[in-house]
Amino acid sequence: MSTAERPRLAVIPHVIVPDVLAAYLFSTQLPTRTKLALYIAYAGISLQSLKYTTGSLLRDYGMGLTTLARLLSVTQLTWLTDALQFHHRSNGIALGSLSLLKRIYSGLCLLHTPRGVGWNCQVANIPSPRDEPRWTFVFTQVKHVVRILLLLDLARSFMYFSPVFSLTGVEARSIASQGYLMCIVNYIAWGTLTYTSMALPYHLLSAGHVALGLSGSTDWPDMFGSWSDAYTVRRFWGRTWQQTMRRWITAYGKFACQVLNLKPGSLASSYIQLYVGFIASGIMHTLGGNTMVGREFLGASFSFYLFQAVGITFEDAVIGIARHLGITGMTRLRRALGYVWVWAVWFPLTAPICIDWALRAGLGIEEMLPFSPVRYVLGLLSQTPSATSVVQTILSMR
Repeated sequence: MSTAERPRLAVIPHVIVPDVLAAYLFSTQLPTRTKLALYIAYAGISLQSLKYTTGSLLRDYGMGLTTLARLLSVTQLTWLTDALQFHHRSNGIALGSLSLLKRIYSGLCLLHTPRGVGWNCQVANIPSPRDEPRWTFVFTQVKHVVRILLLLDLARSFMYFSPVFSLTGVEARSIASQGYLMCIVNYIAWGTLTYTSMALPYHLLSAGHVALGLSGSTDWPDMFGSWSDAYTVRRFWGRTWQQTMRRWITAYGKFACQVLNLKPGSLASSYIQLYVGFIASGIMHTLGGNTMVGREFLGASFSFYLFQAVGITFEDAVIGIARHLGITGMTRLRRALGYVWVWAVWFPLTAPICIDWALRAGLGIEEMLPFSPVRYVLGLLSQTPSATSVVQTILSMR
């Protein structure tokens, strides 16, 4: 069903009301029956919202991800942890000790701070925040916004001219259909689009909040870690990529280990948490994002997330064998081999599973910016006598 045939998502009943209900639910001491009834109501509203549309497939995908991430987070905060004991460093007062309105407000803040920055439930591997003067920080964020907009436009312009990203439905082709090297270029272009779509609103919000004095620079550590850390699949997902799911993923993994009566810190416990984490991530992406784009895409990319756990298991085994043979330490050569493994072997193998369905759905042809400076400049160059054959070739790719 196309976006034109589906009912529009309404902000108040499908976004604001569920958020307020969730904040009240996990921040208030309630009888079990009452808590269960409110939780079922919240889950029902959340899942029901997936049948609506924002009018844009890209926004639908993002809203679907957000909806399922919130549902999984609220489930964790309500049933798997004692959220009443969580508190922010600004006051040190636990949620359960606040008045009703302050409790709901703080609950909303916690819900919209998935990494728990500034809370006593802050997740691991968050980049160190910068303690900077207000306007220095704001200026830095504005520079980030400009850089991200340029990256976004470059990636989207490449996709505009690429036949792989321009085809949809039964005519769609895999990002691997153009050969190995172009598969790498294609997944990097899509990854850049994904990265910028998350980083752009984060830096805009951080600049606005700090400029208005609503928060300080230390409340806004970078969303992503260092790209130089991504020389193993484990480090890419655990350090470089954003950690917004880490809180509830960790809780589900530990809960599974408790059910299986596994010893904390054991090898079995470690890998159960690894696989449960990626399964939960796969559920969020495929039940949330994929389904809101179209029910026919439910589960289309689930195996991608499961394969990430398999890849980490494989590289752990290789690293373990190397250590057994006395090969220890991280030299430049070994790190370089790690980058080759991650970026030139692993992601070319698995990224098509994550991306191809989206191209069939039509996400590859949607614009994210109202105007493209890159394509405007290319258009001007193509009209001048001195236009190079390279520019003309690029413009003729479409």
